[in-house]
Amino acid sequence: MSKVVTFARSTDYLHHRAQQNRREGRMLDALDLMRRVLEREPGNVEYQMDLAELLCEMDQCAQSNNVLLRVLSGDTPMNECHFGMCCNFLGLHDGAAAYSAMLRYLTGEPDAIVREEVQITLASLVQPQSNYSGRRERRAQVLFAKAQALLKSGATDEGARMLARSLAQDPDAQLPRALLALCLLMKRERKAAVQQMNMALATGKADVRTRSIAVQVYGHAGHFGQMRRQLDHLRKMPLDADERRMLIHALSELKQHRMVSDLISASLRQAPYDSWLLHRKAVSLINLGKSADEARRYWAQIVRLDPDDTIAQWYQSLAQSGQLDNAHMDYAYQVTAEERDHRIAQMDEMLQLEEDGIREMTQSRKTQNLIRWALLTGDPGISGRAFELIHFMQTQSAEQMLRELLLVPDIEHRFKIAALAELMERDANRPILMLAPDGRLCDALSDEPEPMELMPAPKRVLGIVARAQQQATHKSASLVESMWMDFVMQSGEHMPRIRRPQGWAAALMARRLKLADDPGAVRLIVEVFGCTERMMRYCLRRLDRVLKDGNDAGKEDTNEAD
Repeated sequence: MSKVVTFARSTDYLHHRAQQNRREGRMLDALDLMRRVLEREPGNVEYQMDLAELLCEMDQCAQSNNVLLRVLSGDTPMNECHFGMCCNFLGLHDGAAAYSAMLRYLTGEPDAIVREEVQITLASLVQPQSNYSGRRERRAQVLFAKAQALLKSGATDEGARMLARSLAQDPDAQLPRALLALCLLMKRERKAAVQQMNMALATGKADVRTRSIAVQVYGHAGHFGQMRRQLDHLRKMPLDADERRMLIHALSELKQHRMVSDLISASLRQAPYDSWLLHRKAVSLINLGKSADEARRYWAQIVRLDPDDTIAQWYQSLAQSGQLDNAHMDYAYQVTAEERDHRIAQMDEMLQLEEDGIREMTQSRKTQNLIRWALLTGDPGISGRAFELIHFMQTQSAEQMLRELLLVPDIEHRFKIAALAELMERDANRPILMLAPDGRLCDALSDEPEPMELMPAPKRVLGIVARAQQQATHKSASLVESMWMDFVMQSGEHMPRIRRPQGWAAALMARRLKLADDPGAVRLIVEVFGCTERMMRYCLRRLDRVLKDGNDAGKEDTNEAD
């Protein structure tokens, strides 16, 4: 009898039960068991890979990537992680990152190209051929892509101007004109927005995305008859998951709570573990006057999917305490301004402690989840406090948080540079993977030669320095990298355009080795790096000014904070 009890409590048995639940479709039960398994054996790579695969199947692609990051940065990294990340990025609709991950996988395992699942994944990465054949249409397509990137980054005015340029090349394009109408609406130019929307719909049969934007534009402009007509068209059209989400967002903005609730119910039948949908379903029930307990179970499911989700935890606690009865809530997946201020105050209190006190506080999981939330807000003030606190964390979870931040597409690049600098200071294991501004997945500190034309300009500077140092057998690579990261981060929006990376690389080397006053050394440096002395001197002055000013500003900020 004792043997049966021992087996029932063993890690292998829990893993077996998890896999059985997974095969039978009881995914949440399988997820709970897999997490219990890893609590007992956190370093087991096989169990971690199984957890990553399970999360991917449940469309928890970001969480799955975080598990794969732990494996890649561990003692026994597996190249198979890159294939898993490729699948996750596809699930996140990030084609550029998926393509980069697949290249990494095939570089390490070229024979895998014959595997069926690899071929299927590669086929899904192939971009469809453009339907545009004329020069003007191709030009319009390029301008539209730039406009979308600007709008995604929050640059509404610049995006609107780029959309107008695209429409000048192709006036009949529906979607660019619909997006221009949305931009005008955001600027409160309602009459102009409606005119642009009418023109977009008049050019021909509109697709789901154009009609979803039309619902939003007409609704906010008060043209409810036209809004209802577009909704009638959409009800007759077959919608895929992404199109349904787009319509849900438009109706959420218009506070059409009943329609939102019904659409989400249909979507949850296809994607029952989608946190975005689960949160909005809970909010729609609250806004419809349903009981808070009915809404609470949706937030409880999000917490079960991600036990570290402090936003869902907070809403769940409000529902349990009855504070959401008869409330009217916004659909955005974020805490209220009052709760945000409370969390900021908590971090400020910790920062007033002595170093030992901060280290002790950051050992708790509750504090670590607070820091993780702060890092992901993208708010400079909040994220800055998180970076101050994480510096005192001596646990592996701090390094993991920073690694996760590097893979969040919507986080500003300067925060990723700050996370990268902290990882360098901690001498973290490589690879340190990061999503570049162009969407590619790259190793931020790669020792492997990368084609220069594929590198972002600031990274080309470091590449040139690295080559010169290899030739000179110099050992100061990390110090030069730190100097350059400081310059990039402190320059911020005023970062100069890197037209001649050779000059910047030479200036970095001269500044690092303090050879700027030695004419012979300067001649040697510019010869090695292939630039003029004038260019090197110019770049050196820029480096000196920014780094000196940045250090002085940092001292002033510190004194002011104290």
